[in-house]
Parts: sequence; structure tokens; C-alpha cells
Amino acid sequence: MQIRKAILDQDYDAVWEIFSRVIQSGDTYVFDPNTPKSDLPKLWFAETMDTFVATDGDETIVGTYFIKPNQLGLGNHIANCGYMVHPDHQGKGIGRLMCEHSLDYAKEKAFSGMQFNIVVSNSRFGL
Repeated sequence: MQIRKAILDQDYDAVWEIFSRVIQSGDTYVFDPNTPKSDLPKLWFAETMDTFVATDGDETIVGTYFIKPNQLGLGNHIANCGYMVHPDHQGKGIGRLMCEHSLDYAKEKAFSGMQFNIVVSNSRFGL
């Protein structure tokens, strides 16, 4: 398993495959399941984000994540991340590896911490 910075032109279709399949269920992200492919650059490759991909041994992209400042201005010392694993490759520890990578990267970029903000209304994680 290798994790590397994503290259928009090179990785676009593979990241879209993951993104579009993950958001279809509507239970993990707030993105509309009908989000068009043309929106991917602003949602997953925005200028404020560093986007990564996880590849298996044959360079197949099996996961992706972004890391960005959680807020603008005085809140930019705290990181925020979003992780997605291709549904065909879930349960193999890919998400864990990406999370560990993101924590190391956040330290490298001098973030003070990491905060996760959103839980969709139909999530199975409730009170």
C-alpha cells in the first residue's frame, strides 16, 4: 500500500469512481448522491485542500482523502479531513492507514489538531 498526493489530471476518474460510489448511500457524507462529476474538483481537489490517494501493489487507487484547514483565518490551525475507501476494498485497513497518514501530514504542516464536523441526519451513529 502506498499513499501519495493525488494528481488531478491523472487520478480524476479513479477518485470519481470512489467518490460517486461512496456518496450513493447518503449515510456518510452530505454530498447529494446526484452530484455531477464536474463538481469533483471543487469538492475533493479544491485549492484549500491537499488530496491524497491510496494505491495497492499494482497502482490501483483504492482510497482517497483530503486534508484542509477546518476554518478560515483564525481557525486555520486545526485540520479537517475526509476519507473514502472504494467499496470493493473496504475492511482491509485502508481507511486506518489513510487516517494515520493524515495525522502525520497534519503534524508536518504544523496543524495543532484535527476536528471532524459533519454527521448526516440518517447516520447510524446517534445518541
